[in-house]
Amino acid sequence: MLVVDGLYRNLPWEMLVADEQPMVLTAAMVRQLASTRFRPRVRGAMEKRAYVVGDPSTAGYYTAFPSSGMPDRDRLDPLPGAAQEARAVADLLESQGYQVIEAPPDSEAVDVINKLFKYPYRIVHISAHGVFQAGAGEAAAAAWCCRTGCC
Repeated sequence: MLVVDGLYRNLPWEMLVADEQPMVLTAAMVRQLASTRFRPRVRGAMEKRAYVVGDPSTAGYYTAFPSSGMPDRDRLDPLPGAAQEARAVADLLESQGYQVIEAPPDSEAVDVINKLFKYPYRIVHISAHGVFQAGAGEAAAAAWCCRTGCC
């Protein structure tokens, strides 16, 4: 278990190399964010249920995070590889007896969030854009989330 703080949470710890291969291939790894604020009782997931998100919609992204090189459309480019990854993960989990709930490609934020909180999941897998310290920060992200209906 890797317990990391806010400064180091976004580093790709799973890609640490030992004996010339990523450690995640030979050892179980879990990343936990250290925090002084936490839930004293976490609801466990007893059922073999997983949630898989693949290339969700980014509509409204550039409105929330303006940049000098903004394209004509207000969204990030699609990620066909992320959609393929999500499909492969869903297939693998189903073959292992998991009930898989999916947010298909181009799902709106409100749909992704609603499905996330619909059930307790043992596994949540997200294949999507990852942006570190984008634009105006957390306030803009919260505003974008509210405009798209996920809060």
